[in-house]
Amino acid sequence: MSLNSLLVSCDSGVVGVFQPLLKELHIQSEVCPDTGSAAEKLGQQKFDAVIVDYDGMSEAAAFLHQLRANHKNREAITFAVTQGKTNASKAFCHGANFVIDQPLNLEWLNCNLRVAHELMLRGRRRSLRRLVDLPAELFQDEHGVHVRLVNVSEEGASIELDKEIVPYGEVRLHFEIPGSGQVIEADADVAWADCQGRAGVRFVELSEASARRLTTWLGMIDSQTPDLQLDEA
Repeated sequence: MSLNSLLVSCDSGVVGVFQPLLKELHIQSEVCPDTGSAAEKLGQQKFDAVIVDYDGMSEAAAFLHQLRANHKNREAITFAVTQGKTNASKAFCHGANFVIDQPLNLEWLNCNLRVAHELMLRGRRRSLRRLVDLPAELFQDEHGVHVRLVNVSEEGASIELDKEIVPYGEVRLHFEIPGSGQVIEADADVAWADCQGRAGVRFVELSEASARRLTTWLGMIDSQTPDLQLDEA
């Protein structure tokens, strides 16, 4: 499972320490020398981790706020590298998951990166879309329509309808796990839709039972399917 990161720093020392450690964990890294170019990257690409030279970059706090508001990257694991100008609590409040103070301690940094690596893998597994072909029902304002479920993850699903008009806003998705008789119901938001009757929904709330059934079922699919599809729908 390939992971990638965005390293926002113009400090060759910071870049030179992080990149080899990221490479050891098989995390690709892309360097941006300023927050402006990094912000453009956020709109173009999904990153598993973002590392910001917090005290060394102008507008770093605003960049972290922008990151957390970005659809593609708001769940990215984020490091703030400080130089003693910013206390850790402030960086955490601005959206950092990890705060690393300079001078960089390699042992401490490596330990934190390994913890972050596990969190990145968990995030990727949650968003991996498993290809399926199942009948389902989509409800909106108590009106239901029959749809086909074409892929699903712990976070959402893609569906196809027989008509071009796709519901939007808040919906409820209802489907049965094949061969089990177990039903999964999820409150969801329509994240995108096209004029050909295709749409992506993002799960907002599942009951404890539905969440448990979904996780178990996806695990069964994973054990039978070596190649999974990564979909941001």
